[in-house]
Amino acid sequence: EVVAIDPHAGNDRGPNEIEGFANEAESDHQIFNSNLAAAGVAPDQIDTVVLTQMHGDHIGGLMGEAGATFANARYVTGAVEHNHWSGAANEGFEAKVKPLNDKITMLDDGGSVASGITALAAFGHSPGHMAYMLESGGMRLAITARPRVPCSKMRSSSSIATG
Repeated sequence: EVVAIDPHAGNDRGPNEIEGFANEAESDHQIFNSNLAAAGVAPDQIDTVVLTQMHGDHIGGLMGEAGATFANARYVTGAVEHNHWSGAANEGFEAKVKPLNDKITMLDDGGSVASGITALAAFGHSPGHMAYMLESGGMRLAITARPRVPCSKMRSSSSIATG
């Protein structure tokens, strides 16, 4: 299973619009596409797209003029985050996430994305921000994407903790 966490982070913002942006020639969207191609993966080969949050810089590339960027993917996100933005009358959510609602699975703390990927509540940066613990071969990696809580405080009901 090919899983992308927060892919297309952005909405084609240019170098001058992204704090700390290192590449003067490409947008974050272009860099993601280049890196994906370099890895030998096409967008339609992504099976699962996981979202940590629904700020514009995380959902901006989910939909394009031709429709869903990851046409064959299912989407996974936190229930609290999705429910917040679905009631917020947010233009970005309406354009980029709502059209994918029938393909979205919503998780709570401790929910499983796929084998070895567990959701961790990290509320703070956004109302339902989720981090994800990746576990394979006895090793673990937390994908936090800007939490506002120390990693040592993130706990999952699945007994995986980062601290």
